[in-house]
Amino acid sequence: MKLVHTSSKVLAAWLALQTATAVCNAQSTAGLVMDAAPLLASSDSRPQVTGGRIASRDDWPSTLAFRTASGVCTATAIGPRVVLTAAHCVDDGATGIVRLNPSDEVGVRCDHHPRYRGGEQGGDISADYALCLTAGPMPVPTRGSTVVGFEVLETSAERPGDGAEVVLLGFGCSERSQYGLLNEGDANVTVRPPRSQYGRNYIETGLASGAGQAAVCPGDSGGGAFTSSLSGRRVFGVNSRVRDGVSWISATSTDDFRAWANGWVEDPRRRVAICGLVGPQDSCRR
Repeated sequence: MKLVHTSSKVLAAWLALQTATAVCNAQSTAGLVMDAAPLLASSDSRPQVTGGRIASRDDWPSTLAFRTASGVCTATAIGPRVVLTAAHCVDDGATGIVRLNPSDEVGVRCDHHPRYRGGEQGGDISADYALCLTAGPMPVPTRGSTVVGFEVLETSAERPGDGAEVVLLGFGCSERSQYGLLNEGDANVTVRPPRSQYGRNYIETGLASGAGQAAVCPGDSGGGAFTSSLSGRRVFGVNSRVRDGVSWISATSTDDFRAWANGWVEDPRRRVAICGLVGPQDSCRR
């Protein structure tokens, strides 16, 4: 996570770097391992990003990290047997394991949204969704000894609204050979679906709304973007890409996502719950 400041000589160099890394960590995930990764062991407790802040792992027990061929991606457990990440982080059909704690390990298989197709001609990069099915139930996330439940999707097309403050989350901008510190940053919504020129499923956040805006970077890809309401925090999208300090979030509230996710769940091979969308909600975050 990077925090964007709009008046600095450093900005020009930073923007050049962001433009060069507009496509975040590429896929190729043989031996996929999604892990509730610990913080990096370090005597330096400062964030590894410009202006960012380290997130408490206790606050985000459903957030996972995993290695790709080019670095790290982030994912979110959104049900007892479902993990959400970015399609560009995993191969379609990728298999591996999920660990929510060191003693619990379960197999997993990931499927792309069919319209993604890696940004190829006829594909839609804003459909940057992958849903991953575990072979059995994952342990319900806890905060210490308190059960808090899996993260819940925001499926209302009205939220987050224009200008809404949101939280971006991910393991980005760390040494590429190891898991990073989990970081979080605040941003405001500047463009909502279907108005983004980059894809009809994108919510945009970042520079256009002023100084002090967080932006995603490689390693944050696949992580959850969160909004808060009276009913609690909700995952409203998946960190997809960044360009010129503007984050592109693939929204879970679009017809493209909801129709696909409902069909994915209803497949007789699955029949599982997704928090906020379908199935029993007793293990979901309140």
